[in-house]
Amino acid sequence: MCNCGGYGSLPYGVPINEETHEKYSNELKEAWEKFDNWWKNAQEGPDGLIDRSKMPEDVKTAMKLIKETPIPGYEGTYTGEDSCYMIGVELNMTKPT
Repeated sequence: MCNCGGYGSLPYGVPINEETHEKYSNELKEAWEKFDNWWKNAQEGPDGLIDRSKMPEDVKTAMKLIKETPIPGYEGTYTGEDSCYMIGVELNMTKPT
């Protein structure tokens, strides 16, 4: 689930490799899948940014859960918000209005 490429020196955030991803609960794996599917299919705006306002509520909920959940192996230190994937997402998404 790492989306580090092109965001400065690697890794830019905590990488979520397959081994780490497998340690998540089924609920969180489903949240990652839901968000990742939406992200890959999101329409890009003219400036190349993904329009945050077009994010469905269930995807917003999945993103919130991902960002708040500790990364396996980094409990007490890093959450999904610190993952290179979510850092990359935030860099490429329009800010809320």
